[in-house]
Amino acid sequence: MDNLLGFSCSFLPFLSTSSNVNHACIHSSSISSFTPKYSLYKSRKTLQQSASKNRSLIQSVGYIPEDQVIVDLEKPFASGSFGQVYFGKASATDTPLVIKVPNLHPMADTFIETERYMYTKISSALKVRYWPQFLGYLKIPSVSKTVLVFRKEEQSQTLDWYLKRKEFNTLYTRLGITQDSYGSVLKTSLFNGISLQLLNALQHLHTRGNIIHRDVKPSNVLVCEDEEYPLKLIDFGSSCENRGFIRKGLMNTSFDPIYTAPEQKIDGWNSAGERFDVYSAGLIGLSVLFPSMTSESAVIELKKYLEESQFSIAAWLDASKRNPSRIGFATLSEIYAVESDPIGYECFQLIQDMLKLKPQDRPSAKEAIQRLQKNISA
Repeated sequence: MDNLLGFSCSFLPFLSTSSNVNHACIHSSSISSFTPKYSLYKSRKTLQQSASKNRSLIQSVGYIPEDQVIVDLEKPFASGSFGQVYFGKASATDTPLVIKVPNLHPMADTFIETERYMYTKISSALKVRYWPQFLGYLKIPSVSKTVLVFRKEEQSQTLDWYLKRKEFNTLYTRLGITQDSYGSVLKTSLFNGISLQLLNALQHLHTRGNIIHRDVKPSNVLVCEDEEYPLKLIDFGSSCENRGFIRKGLMNTSFDPIYTAPEQKIDGWNSAGERFDVYSAGLIGLSVLFPSMTSESAVIELKKYLEESQFSIAAWLDASKRNPSRIGFATLSEIYAVESDPIGYECFQLIQDMLKLKPQDRPSAKEAIQRLQKNISA
């Protein structure tokens, strides 16, 4: 199922629906009053004391009383591997909300807690809005679960939705990107624009939020009506902290096998761990640059070839000359455009570096941004 809200939807439902309708209302003065406040714990005499204090802080912020949200648990909008998504509203203001409820999967509560922790952290530490507005959490007795509450992003669809339907014109408009010239084979302008916004989000997440997303893919990138931040990252259940003695989420191992980096897991001692996300962003960039690669089936075939060729994207382009009509390979016109168009070639070179086998050989999000800015100004 496609997603309007910012949560992956093409999964199996586990949670039994309830006949209860839970009523609540967010104060009419301002829904933003529920944006949670987060305080990083300060060091204490022992690591155990610090961790205990941190846990108590997280458990005490962002709580929304149950009587302030209206949500009908009989009507899920979408189901995922670890939960379901519902529409809701603030009863005092009718402000549209999204409510994410964990299901009965053994790991569901772990992932929803990780997501709550990460959203709480970035909502307080980062002023930018490269993610949906997290309002807090509440407890619903009828399902005995802690659920997450977000402001609904109006007129939103995932990047996956746009790519599958090749809705490029709307995508240019929504993201404020200058359209590629008529007849252009490669979507260089679209690639530069989407990659720049996505990498900016990742840079903020990595450097200022100390978070690695670990599940960057088109269905977890939301495109919405927001003049300043039209592209947003969603679904932080698989994320982990990048540095620290206790790294929240590090041991969780849920990821999409198509868009995950070759290393799959992040080594606790690897300083290049955040480049896990850069690899995923590179695959998204390739899907945007090459119109023949917008489908998930094409990316699956590409990933198979990369695994067989030591993740050499140059070898993939060369193999495309021998397989121009096969799914998962570039067309002859796309190959010619890469070799003859200087901007297209630079875009391809950046993708090639972002898809390197070893994380330390990939550029950081900041380094990739600098190269993109040169492409855009050229």
